[in-house]
Amino acid sequence: QDLILMRVTRARFNLSTSNLSLSQIAELCGYNNEVHFYRQFKKLTGVTPAYYGSTHFKKAKKTETNHFTDFVSA
Repeated sequence: QDLILMRVTRARFNLSTSNLSLSQIAELCGYNNEVHFYRQFKKLTGVTPAYYGSTHFKKAKKTETNHFTDFVSA
């Protein structure tokens, strides 16, 4: 469970601060299967990775909240 939480936290960070594709983010976070990544992400956050990225990427750039520790504590 801790590993899943860490992977999703890292995914949230990457979705908010980079222009990487969802498949690239899934791979960076240790997922071999994109569908598994999507399911775990949605289970923990309540939204899809695509929706999260589209709504949080602009906010992160606007407020310049680009520190990984901000996402760990959230």
